Amino acid sequence: MLAYLPIDFLFRIKPPKLVVRTFLLGSAASDEVVAATIGAIASVQPKVLAGRLRAALMLRSSGQAAPSTRIVAIFSTGDRLIGRAARRSLEEACPVLEEHWVEAPHFALQASPDKIVAILHKIGILGAKC
Repeated sequence: MLAYLPIDFLFRIKPPKLVVRTFLLGSAASDEVVAATIGAIASVQPKVLAGRLRAALMLRSSGQAAPSTRIVAIFSTGDRLIGRAARRSLEEACPVLEEHWVEAPHFALQASPDKIVAILHKIGILGAKC
């Protein structure tokens, strides 16, 4: 239902710090990371952000990936944007999906880069630690 709302206008205003912390970065995010995230969001055209949000909200199974294709998804336990239904749709579309979970908010890479790197090392996507 949210996917059909005129949400473009939401991205024309600067997101409040509380919203960025609550939905994207988590409460432990530093003021510097929050400010950088707000700046990054402001640098993207509102219609692009709205389109990405709509795509995430409308995620539906549209086919299946080839069985030989490795598809890795890192889901965040604290993600307040991408709901269970969207994750289930992705799982249905990609039965070979390799799921990994990280305790982090939606912007897991920005909020917990060490945890993401550890997962990528563990599954062999990144080489041995230096």
